[in-house]
Amino acid sequence: MTEVTFDGAAPDQRFLEGFPLTIDGVFAQLRSLGPEATMTATWDPAFGFPLTIAIDALPDAVDDEFSISIADFSPAD
Repeated sequence: MTEVTFDGAAPDQRFLEGFPLTIDGVFAQLRSLGPEATMTATWDPAFGFPLTIAIDALPDAVDDEFSISIADFSPAD
């Protein structure tokens, strides 16, 4: 992870607490969601990880939705 933005600006670091900062972390976050969670994703065709994910962890709750976008990916050497 080299950069995190929120609405185009660097977020307050306290907002990053618990947020996945690696692709493995994204998969762990998705696996940790309960069975009621819904999500829509687009996938990288070459590497098989999600490029964008819209998540509603509790469909009957208000303001629990979040999204994750992965951009400018390059594999580690």
